[in-house]
Amino acid sequence: MILFISATLKKNQNNMIFKSIPIIVITTIFTGIFSSDVIAAEPDRRAKSISITIADQGQFDVNRIRSDMENNGMFVSHRITGHSGMEWPKGESTYINFASGIWLAGKVNGEIRTAVAEYGSEFVPGPYGSDPGDPAYRIYKLNYLNPYSEDYTEWPVEEGAPWIDANNDGIYNVDDGDKPDMLGDQMIWYVMNDGDDSSHTIFKTLPLNIEVQMTIWGYDRTSIVGDMMFVKGLIINKGTNTIDSTFIALWDDPDLGDAGDDFVGCDTTLSLGFCYNDGADHDYGDAPPAIGYDLFQGPIVEAPGDTAFAFWRYIPNFKNLPMTSFIKYIGTTDPHWSDPNTARDAYNLMRGLHKNGDPFINSETGVSTKFVYADDPNDNTGAGDGVWVDSDDHASGDR
Repeated sequence: MILFISATLKKNQNNMIFKSIPIIVITTIFTGIFSSDVIAAEPDRRAKSISITIADQGQFDVNRIRSDMENNGMFVSHRITGHSGMEWPKGESTYINFASGIWLAGKVNGEIRTAVAEYGSEFVPGPYGSDPGDPAYRIYKLNYLNPYSEDYTEWPVEEGAPWIDANNDGIYNVDDGDKPDMLGDQMIWYVMNDGDDSSHTIFKTLPLNIEVQMTIWGYDRTSIVGDMMFVKGLIINKGTNTIDSTFIALWDDPDLGDAGDDFVGCDTTLSLGFCYNDGADHDYGDAPPAIGYDLFQGPIVEAPGDTAFAFWRYIPNFKNLPMTSFIKYIGTTDPHWSDPNTARDAYNLMRGLHKNGDPFINSETGVSTKFVYADDPNDNTGAGDGVWVDSDDHASGDR
């Protein structure tokens, strides 16, 4: 089953930040620059529609999380090892997350276009307009305790990687004291784009023509921060078309140990989506963990009299949006809950609707909602109690 945390950006929006984080696990910030306004099942679902080519791979491993990733927006990748891409706790061969990536969808001249990363990706390595086969467009990784690596000296500032210019000459030279502008105890950086028509094999649209500069970092701590992975993406419209009615989502297939006994839900007060277990787990035992994505800092939209925070500064007359929807879909023949097959299916899901455009209905209240299972599972006593949770609609299973 897939879960979505989604954020929508209104028309004519020029600058935005989107952030999200799994509880135990991933924190993600998405920052965008657009000309307008601007989440398993297992991989056999997409086997006929995605390439299995992996351009470059890396691994986040600075704290209690180990996550395999690719330089194409799949910040949790199952394709490298063949098993779930995220291990927690690191070194114990217990896996909490199968695959995860970013989804973007918007309209160009009224036509829906997508750029998504899930079991495969519609992104290719490198800046927009570059040769995706160039080995320079790889994953760069820095460690605070051992910073002077090849990636340190070859830090790709010309591609947009953040750096500190010690002598303000505009030229990256470590002999001058120049260095990467590092976050955390480990930082990973790469750039990708969706401009290659042939890469759009999942929902088969034309490209959005965007470039995304990805920064992933974490902290080696004994506190809860040692159970988090942060992800930030700078999203830039490099094409000539205006992209409007755009949504950004975090897509996840959270196999929490045994994939067959999971539930999902969300907390709208925290902009948090989460996956938890139906009692004891085959892999984790009697006390399984939970995993979540938390939208720390949402995209900004116009709001006279309000103030947003983005790009490390306060911006008057804008506000940061919270999570705007949270949904799931599962491997089923049910037309409402089954996998998306078209760009419109995906776009509707990102809008917080069933793939056919019908609203999600709270089965406890009969009221429509864009937030699936926003009640506290701890308050659940069974169907008819007024507390809407995953088990009211489906048995536990692969989410």
